[in-house]
Amino acid sequence: MNNYENKENKDHSFDPKTTRKIKIEPDGKILVVPTDFPTIQDAVNAAKPGDTIEVLEGVYFENVRITTDRITIQSREDETVVLNGTGLSGTGFEIEQAERVKIRGFFIVSYATGIFVGGKDHCIADIVATENSTFGIVIRGQNQTVEDSEFFVNGAAGINVSDRNHTIRNCSLGREFIGIANVSSGAICNNIFNCTITDSSIGFLWGAFESKDNVIFRNLLFRNEYGIVMHSSDNTIRNNIIQGQKQDGVAILADQITVEQNIISGNQIGLAIVGNNNNIIKNTIIGNTLKNIVDNGKDNKIVNTSSC
Repeated sequence: MNNYENKENKDHSFDPKTTRKIKIEPDGKILVVPTDFPTIQDAVNAAKPGDTIEVLEGVYFENVRITTDRITIQSREDETVVLNGTGLSGTGFEIEQAERVKIRGFFIVSYATGIFVGGKDHCIADIVATENSTFGIVIRGQNQTVEDSEFFVNGAAGINVSDRNHTIRNCSLGREFIGIANVSSGAICNNIFNCTITDSSIGFLWGAFESKDNVIFRNLLFRNEYGIVMHSSDNTIRNNIIQGQKQDGVAILADQITVEQNIISGNQIGLAIVGNNNNIIKNTIIGNTLKNIVDNGKDNKIVNTSSC
């Protein structure tokens, strides 16, 4: 760890170098790394519910485990803070058995998994997770939010999501094997929207048993090998733009999927259906090089869909 100057004012709630007023809960304190504590983990160990940990610019080689409710860990505004796993194993930030933790504003590189989120009601924002050997982030538990973040060049997937009631929004993913994956255990009632996935082998891979009532909407998938591959029944794909995949834009290998109001164009095959009883409604599926729609299932309803 580098040596740092003390850049802090006595009033930690506002730094005149930045425009961000740090929101402190009524019972909270500001703990500054490395001014007050030499490592992020030391500050986390000392933190009480309601406290904010502000991390100054630098590279931090550590695994950070969080078990305290209602703490915020954030970088100093406009400063680059890197959590680097070189020479370490495991996870960068790991949240277990806690509630309402916020993590904001870090580059996370060279771990097995950049962030593991368990417990419930956490918010992960303004993260760049790259070159982690397995996942950029693993989302478990309930009611987690991941937003305004970037994931690229992670080994297996940028985002691996399971469990229920999560929100993933406004994220960019690229050069992944899988952009957003549900493969290890069931995912129920999750919403994924306003994300962009490019230059990956598979944009979305949804395949775990008992993954249902998930909605994938208003995303852009461009220049992947496959756009959306859906193995889990009873899910919705709505209002996405899916263009320029080298193979299938959308591949449905499940039953009772709703594919509604998407633009699917410029792929090799626009929509490939193997499952049964799916509802294909009001899509624009045009200009795909081999076929616009291939339906090898049974009792699929294709309604008000342009496919000339």
